[in-house]
Amino acid sequence: MEWKYHGFVTRVLGSWGHIGDAATLSALKGETIGSSNYGVYAEVAYDILPLIFPGTSQYLAPFFRYEKFDIIATAPVGYVDDLSYDQDIFQVGFNYKPIPEVVIKLDYRNRNAKQGTVPDEVNIGFGFIF
Repeated sequence: MEWKYHGFVTRVLGSWGHIGDAATLSALKGETIGSSNYGVYAEVAYDILPLIFPGTSQYLAPFFRYEKFDIIATAPVGYVDDLSYDQDIFQVGFNYKPIPEVVIKLDYRNRNAKQGTVPDEVNIGFGFIF
């Protein structure tokens, strides 16, 4: 779901999945394959470029996103849940669109797992639609 209003953009997205024969797949692979998994995120951004350059058609929005996912939300019978795959991510960054069809992204992701440590990330991305 996405909502836009006077430069503000909010997004919320979630998914849930189920793998019917996860125990067999886990046995074949030699590691736990979750029989259920999920992921959700919520994001808020604000286009600041019109405040600096009124009338511009370009877009520059700092954003904050919270993500939660667990790819082994339910472990098959006889297998152990790997809690390092149960993560919360706090992400901040910028989206720059020189034209509406092109985006350049820079972000920092603070990743936290229920067990173990997961490295934080800095990402630079480029995207386009046609």
